[in-house]
Amino acid sequence: MKTTKELPNGFTRAEAAAAGELVTPPLPKARPWLRYGLIALVSVAALAWGLQWYLHGQNRVFTDDAYIDTDQVMVMTRVPERVAAVLPRQNERVRRGQVVVVLEDSAEQAHLAAAQAALAAALASENSMRTAASLEGETQRAQVDTQAGMLEAARRAQEESRSRMRSAANAVSVAQAELESALTAVRIADAALPAAAAASSNADAERRRDEALATQGYVSSSTLDAARTAASQAHAAHEAASAKAEAARMDVRIAGARLAQAKTDAATAQAAAGSVQAQIPVARARVAEQAAPSRVPSKIALTEVSSAQVKSARAQVVLAKVDLEGTRIVSPIDGWIAVRNVEPGQTVVAGQALLTISPVGGVFVTANYKETQLDRIRPGLDVEIAVDACHGRSFVGKVVGLAPVAQSALSTLPTLTAPSNFVKVAQRVPVRISLPAAADGCVFRPGMSAETSVLTKRG
Repeated sequence: MKTTKELPNGFTRAEAAAAGELVTPPLPKARPWLRYGLIALVSVAALAWGLQWYLHGQNRVFTDDAYIDTDQVMVMTRVPERVAAVLPRQNERVRRGQVVVVLEDSAEQAHLAAAQAALAAALASENSMRTAASLEGETQRAQVDTQAGMLEAARRAQEESRSRMRSAANAVSVAQAELESALTAVRIADAALPAAAAASSNADAERRRDEALATQGYVSSSTLDAARTAASQAHAAHEAASAKAEAARMDVRIAGARLAQAKTDAATAQAAAGSVQAQIPVARARVAEQAAPSRVPSKIALTEVSSAQVKSARAQVVLAKVDLEGTRIVSPIDGWIAVRNVEPGQTVVAGQALLTISPVGGVFVTANYKETQLDRIRPGLDVEIAVDACHGRSFVGKVVGLAPVAQSALSTLPTLTAPSNFVKVAQRVPVRISLPAAADGCVFRPGMSAETSVLTKRG
């Protein structure tokens, strides 16, 4: 390859110049005004740029590493089932609470029916156990009351026996006193009987003497009548004394019989009191036996077991209902279907993402600023936003917050460089910026490119 251009005579320009055969044409005449104008234009541009930076640039922090972002929601399933239908289409608008995916629910309905049947059986068992425990408690209380009544009756019988013993003892004392009194009356009557007999004999003797004298005429009729009356009175007194003595003896026999009966009654009352006294410990033992707390707590424990089974059955019913409700998957927010990950007929597992929904009105700008620019950015500052899709129109937003870490720290595979070839690079930190509600017909879609300028000086 030739490095110099050859002339028609076969010589190069250098060789021709050396031989004096090359004639150099004269240079064009210089134009100084063009050079001065170019220098002036560059100076004006530099001055304008400097003035612009002084007035505006020094109060702004700019980056073109920004884009429209949003907190997208992934709709997942809790139930592993076959997909029956996916209702919304791609990019279709959905409302919060709207059913978006329908899963087959035959197995879940069967599980719910089985759980409800198990709950009904557990409730019936619990009611039966409660009834049995209540009946056992009432039976035990009735038995305890019966035995307590028998114990109380035995105590009353004991008191009555003791009262009868006291009455019998008093009756014995009274009968003994009556017997002593009757014996005393017999002794008194027997002591008065000889005197009455002597008085009756003397009165008879006087009457016979007066009658003899009256026949001879020595005694008057009145004296004879008085003698006869005195004899009659003496006979009556003797008979009365004899009758009194006999009555006293009869009283002694009656008092003796009463004393014997009273002693018999006292012995009977004492024997009855002893029998009742022996019944009281037995009645107390029966009361303690019937009041033993072993039967009712066992029934109550069975009732508590049944209650726990009812709670478990209710929880199974709730879980079955949750699984059945999980076959109708609804949208958690208002938004648009961004991604459809499943189609009818597919079998999904728990935790699998079915749809991705982009929220309505939830867009913002994520601007990745250099770490050297963060000292001038703080939440609340105004931001000028230029979205590429909006043909240069600018919008005003506000700094919402700064990420706590740089992008490199969030990377799944962080870059590891060896010390020999390390190149220090300014790291980027995401800054979230709000977007205005009114966009003048421009639609903000996540992923669109944008440029942002944070106004570091207000006003």
